[in-house]
Amino acid sequence: MPTAVKERTLLRLPALPQTAVVWLVCLASAAAALAVCSLSSPLYAANDWIDANAYLTIGRAMLHGQVPYRDLVDHKGPLLYFLHMLAALIQSNGFFGVFLWEVAAGTVFCRWAVKLAALFSDGAQALLAAPVSAALVYTLPAFSKGDSAEEFALPLLLIALYDLVWVLLDEGHPVTRGMLLRNGVLAGVLFWTKYTLLGLHFAFMACLFFELLIFRRQIVRAFWACGWFLLGMAATAVPVLAYFAANRALGSLWEVYFYNNLFRYSDLTGGIFSRLVRVEMLLCETLVDNVALGAACFVGAALVARCRRLPVRGRLYLAVAAGCMAVFIWGGGAYWYYYGLPFGVFVPLAAALVLPAAQGWAKGWLPAVLAATLCFVWVWIYTPNRDQMAKNRENLVQTRYAAIINETPDASILDWGAVDSGFYTAAGLDPQFRYFIHTNAEGPEADEARLEAIRNGDFDYIVVRDFDDWDGELPANYQVLLEHYEIVMVEYQECEGVDRAYTLLRRRTA
Repeated sequence: MPTAVKERTLLRLPALPQTAVVWLVCLASAAAALAVCSLSSPLYAANDWIDANAYLTIGRAMLHGQVPYRDLVDHKGPLLYFLHMLAALIQSNGFFGVFLWEVAAGTVFCRWAVKLAALFSDGAQALLAAPVSAALVYTLPAFSKGDSAEEFALPLLLIALYDLVWVLLDEGHPVTRGMLLRNGVLAGVLFWTKYTLLGLHFAFMACLFFELLIFRRQIVRAFWACGWFLLGMAATAVPVLAYFAANRALGSLWEVYFYNNLFRYSDLTGGIFSRLVRVEMLLCETLVDNVALGAACFVGAALVARCRRLPVRGRLYLAVAAGCMAVFIWGGGAYWYYYGLPFGVFVPLAAALVLPAAQGWAKGWLPAVLAATLCFVWVWIYTPNRDQMAKNRENLVQTRYAAIINETPDASILDWGAVDSGFYTAAGLDPQFRYFIHTNAEGPEADEARLEAIRNGDFDYIVVRDFDDWDGELPANYQVLLEHYEIVMVEYQECEGVDRAYTLLRRRTA
């Protein structure tokens, strides 16, 4: 049996341990890229992405005793809200805590990119996988504005990809208990964050099962491996279910996170063939819209096909992993531009296979520093959000409306017409209404509850996005609104490339 491949020596610096130097490089790569690319960064006035604001609103409300799904309805996974609860401990009226989480996740992502490159490269050039991967992935249009479930999933997916490649490389590496437990836990974390991101881990376990069962003829060990993986997944369910059971919210967890996502958000119509064709079309659309990702995937696939250190079945496993990811992400029929970000996990693999070509010139610090500098220039040029740096926090409509809202002691507000435009965060107020935002997975009971609360005058203020966006007669919902609330002011502000009208309304007095 071939000897196991160890991570190659990257640097020989007597002043610091090698591992510390590598982590510092990964931290610097992630922090530099995310500082420019993520709207959660201190370089930006605020993150105006409606989903990110909803996560932070729920996380902040959790600090004050509210429970996701039971008290506040949004259909992402509970671990995403726990993460934002911890972020709100650092900054409750902004995204600095979220930015620190992003940098932590990005550092792990870069570290495993270097580990992957070190399987194929000698010397300092393997370190280039960190800035290269960060530069290419975080400037993708699919990265959007930062703080997506897909972004936080990237390091978890890359660890699984690394372990799969490591097992298959040179056909000589064991499937260890620690590896299985680790990836089971990571799969469980993804399950309780956004279960459509489980495709790679599903393929990981399926491929290792068939590898052990058929090619290594270890029948008992194959089933034993599945057991350890599932044990890791089950371990993550214990604290989640315990939290919701303690708060008498298991029914709400089932209703919102599972039922609504499966039967209200997903489009399960059509046969299997037509849905697979749609998945393929959406994957192609994603690779076209994200040119750097498409190029990396194409180059990576070509190099994997020629990599003699990977057996033919190993190359097939990687193709299966990509296919499973696509089916899990788009098989439900829903599509948003950020859904393709998890495919950024293949960028470090492409970098790992390209970097050996740098063996001849990437010696010493100068070429590495030059390459890292070029990566930062790339980040500065191609970030989709740099134009937002010119905005001043004090001039944002959220800040101006918050000043008016906070003139009323203990004011209650409703953000209507969008997911969450940031008014709860700007005003420092927790929602006191279960259907505090509009989601894509809600039923008619949500709108009925909002209208009933409006008729009852349950809110001191209501902010409506695009209140002026109708043709002809005023919609019935808006007629009800104006019967009980009066317009205070209307402001326009750009959001996601569109000028949006934000209307502030105040409850009418008798």
